[in-house]
Amino acid sequence: MRTPVLLAIALIFVASSVLADEIVIDRSSKTAGDFFCSPLTNRACPQFDLNSGVVSAGELWTFFDANGAKSIHQLSLCLDLDSMDDEASFGLEAIELKIEDPELQGALLTSVSLGNDWITVPGYETSAFAPEAKLALELNYDFMKRFSADSEEKIFVTFQSKDEAIVPKFTVQSESAGFFSGFKNSTMLISFTVFWLVFFYLLARLTKPSPEIVEPAPSPRGDQLAI
Repeated sequence: MRTPVLLAIALIFVASSVLADEIVIDRSSKTAGDFFCSPLTNRACPQFDLNSGVVSAGELWTFFDANGAKSIHQLSLCLDLDSMDDEASFGLEAIELKIEDPELQGALLTSVSLGNDWITVPGYETSAFAPEAKLALELNYDFMKRFSADSEEKIFVTFQSKDEAIVPKFTVQSESAGFFSGFKNSTMLISFTVFWLVFFYLLARLTKPSPEIVEPAPSPRGDQLAI
């Protein structure tokens, strides 16, 4: 009886190993479990710190609102590591993000993970100045409409890495935030645009070289024209 059981366990283990994938963070985008992984291209976006592992939905809502977001259907979880040697690497074996349901007590509105996959960040892709990768996930609802600044529901982030000596930092990126994220109404944006148009117009006028005044040549005298 033991032989079939052990054989079945071995087959399950082999199957799970075959289905698991190592996702290497490089210059391409890939799917890892419930996440869509890609290099972080827009590194200037504001980011919300998740290092505590637990934050309230109201705190995250306030962050998005302060950066001009009106609708959020996707969360972008940023993976940030300190700079490493080119030959080294960081392995993220597991990460889970859970968001409590505001309507059903004890239920989860969102629960995502890497599944059987794991993420590897090569040392040559690390930087001490910005996150290395973005792990995006679809919410299937509008975060800004489902929650508010007063929402007390919890957001949990847990992870497991191969090297405990390397502690990654996790942040949420505001996708809607950019150069104009601080302009929360059209009047401010129009005023900003008009100001800089006037500024460059006056600058062009002040720096434009004055046209040279060409004096007419003196007319030849009568005695010089006489034959």
